[in-house]
Amino acid sequence: MKEVIIKDTQGFQLRVKKWECAVPKGLYAVHFTQATKNTEGKIDMESTYEFFLDQNDLDKVAEALTS
Repeated sequence: MKEVIIKDTQGFQLRVKKWECAVPKGLYAVHFTQATKNTEGKIDMESTYEFFLDQNDLDKVAEALTS
């Protein structure tokens, strides 16, 4: 599993996790998790969005975000 923190500020955090599914081969589960933090900087609420994408889908997302 690969996990990356995309943004981490005093009041907000965005993480992305990706791993390959067992079946079918070539399909990936991708979680985007947004979190808010309280005044002490601790996470107090999270929302996770799950997508199942193949490599072509991942390439399209990367292209959309970088163009």
